[in-house]
Amino acid sequence: MPFLLHGHHPAHDQSGGWRRVLARPQGGAIAVLTAAFLIPLGLAGCSLSEDITPPPGLVQPAAATASFATELPPTAGPSATPEPVEPPTSIDLQAGRAKFLDHCAACHGELGLGDGELAAQLSNPPAAIGSTSLGRSAVPLEWFRMITVGNMPRFMPPFGNALTATERWNVTYFALSLSQGATDLQAAGALFETRCAECHGPEGAGDGAQVGAVKVPLRDLRQPQTLVERSAQDIFIVISEGNAQGMPGLGTTLSVDERWSLVSYVRGLSYTPGSAVAI
Repeated sequence: MPFLLHGHHPAHDQSGGWRRVLARPQGGAIAVLTAAFLIPLGLAGCSLSEDITPPPGLVQPAAATASFATELPPTAGPSATPEPVEPPTSIDLQAGRAKFLDHCAACHGELGLGDGELAAQLSNPPAAIGSTSLGRSAVPLEWFRMITVGNMPRFMPPFGNALTATERWNVTYFALSLSQGATDLQAAGALFETRCAECHGPEGAGDGAQVGAVKVPLRDLRQPQTLVERSAQDIFIVISEGNAQGMPGLGTTLSVDERWSLVSYVRGLSYTPGSAVAI
């Protein structure tokens, strides 16, 4: 049988302890209370089993994103947009490495594996930007923006004021190079000469002997801007499958490793001669 709390103060029992005084309600009282509770429900057409309707205007929290690229904070206006968005005419990896070691390695680690000396102190682990899975899917322009504006919720500081635009581009491409692993650039260069240079030209300028067979003018691969919005994975797919503009696919004639070496070589065409870094 249910009990109703009777009174607001405890009473002292005969044994000296304190107890609440509970009184058994009379049958008439139960009937009155039941009617008083159920009648309004019936008039309102409600049911105790129905879900509670959320208040108007309730906004459910958005699902969290996890990828490195989508964690870019939104820009607040023109002043928050990283400038310039175009990279310089050539990339100096040696200079990028020096700035990376000064400003990034303490968290990301010298090889970009997220194991820097400060990494253990962060509640959000630094991104392993040197890992193959992350580096090959990264877009240079997006990483440049991340370096410029930062991502403070993940303890990534902005470097838009600490580094010049050219320095940030150099750091961007050095960070990207960490995921390409050891590449025999001499062997990759030989592959490029025999399989690509007849259209793209010996230096990637788009001036090869067979360039007339291509449906559209070929862009200069020596300019970082040409592939600034293309990840290594994007380049690998085009090398493997070709495209509708006349680029033949090499997926059936070159091994996976050979195609990845071509990706590294093509990206490296935009680096300042002699600035390649041994990882």
